[in-house]
Amino acid sequence: MSIYPEKRNGVATGRLRVEVQRNKKTIVRFATSRKEAARLQMEMKAGMHDNAEASSAASTHTTNGLKQLEDQVDLLWQGCKAEKKLKQKALKVLAALAKVLKDNGLPDDLTAIKAAHVNRAVELCAPGMSASTFNAYLSVLSKLLGWAVDEEQIAAMPKLRFKEDTRKETFVLSDNDETRLRAELVKRGYDDIITIMDVQLASGCRIMEVLSRTPKDLNDDGDGFYSLYLGVTKNGQERYAVLDNDLAQRYGAMLRAGTPNYWMVYRRLKACRKAAGLPLTQPTHAHRHTVATRLASDNVNALLLRDFMGHANLQTTMRYVHADTDSKKQVAKRLMRRPTSPPPTGELA
Repeated sequence: MSIYPEKRNGVATGRLRVEVQRNKKTIVRFATSRKEAARLQMEMKAGMHDNAEASSAASTHTTNGLKQLEDQVDLLWQGCKAEKKLKQKALKVLAALAKVLKDNGLPDDLTAIKAAHVNRAVELCAPGMSASTFNAYLSVLSKLLGWAVDEEQIAAMPKLRFKEDTRKETFVLSDNDETRLRAELVKRGYDDIITIMDVQLASGCRIMEVLSRTPKDLNDDGDGFYSLYLGVTKNGQERYAVLDNDLAQRYGAMLRAGTPNYWMVYRRLKACRKAAGLPLTQPTHAHRHTVATRLASDNVNALLLRDFMGHANLQTTMRYVHADTDSKKQVAKRLMRRPTSPPPTGELA
């Protein structure tokens, strides 16, 4: 009789394997907690499971199916960059799924889950959500159900229906737009917002990369420029930005005094956008798009642009790299500058 962690290919699955020898047969059950394993062990020892399938590879479905998925949340996203948010999404969508099963009079059993139940549960998490948010919840639940398939808790993955992500067109500041927005910020005395915007436009930083820095992240290079440490990107590379002396001094003073709250920055930028007659979409993120678009227009190498922006892959960067008509004409002219063959002097034999 024994209880030990189950492993697949040397990796712990998060379950406990309970084995009992009775009548020259091995009875195997799985539990998701020590408490449940101890209970199973006592029942199996008393012979309550003698009629169960006797195999070292046996598996069972417990009556608390969704609890099995809930117990996997901590393991599946442990160490992820967005671990806390992903776990919150997972627990929220599992609670919604439990409600859907109950409302439909279905048992708390993983085998009872159908695609319609999954999509309904995701819709309950945030009514009227965008396609990207819907897909994020569905992706989280998909990973949990994938674990259930691997563990043979369910026969196959339900057919999930991801929504097409029809995002709004990205707003990019023109030089005239930036002038109008800056004038409105000056008019209202939002010097801190101007500094934040300047850092974004000089470095391509995301708004939270700017607001979450500390004075220790800003270092004098001794040549009139400062290096700003931005942490580790999604592809695991350390990222730095470079600021000139004037901007570094303004930004450094802000870091020492404490950066403003994100929502205050968001509201003030949006109000100034409105007053300047500019689109209200992406008040804080448009500056990053603006930097990428400007650099791409200046024919900055795509690989260098990817590293500068901290993109996880080149496909993201290529969204900004659009050759204009004049550039295409120049390429066409180069291709046409080829030596021409002499005209034929006679017919071929």
